[in-house]
Amino acid sequence: MTIAVVVSVPLASSAVEPELVLLLRGMALIKAAIALAALALSLWRLGRPVSGRVALGYLSGVWSLAGATVLIWQLSFIPAAAIIFHVGMFGLLALAWREGRSDSLRSKA
Repeated sequence: MTIAVVVSVPLASSAVEPELVLLLRGMALIKAAIALAALALSLWRLGRPVSGRVALGYLSGVWSLAGATVLIWQLSFIPAAAIIFHVGMFGLLALAWREGRSDSLRSKA
């Protein structure tokens, strides 16, 4: 089975056990809480002046978290949604980490 087949098959089209649906919906709720926290932190950060690239990074990260959460809730494309969610989360963390380092380096100079 190729990666394209595994990533592109929606789970909702196949017969799914009720326990698995409850587990996946619970995971989607946890991911929704993480996405809301990331949105709140991003809005707080965007309250101060930032460059356009940084703002785009925050917005795309939050949108990827939200989109992946919706896909998991709908039981569609679970592997792809998991990858998108984690890429968005690590992207936001890397952006916040790098942005903080560049601000502290500028203040020392």
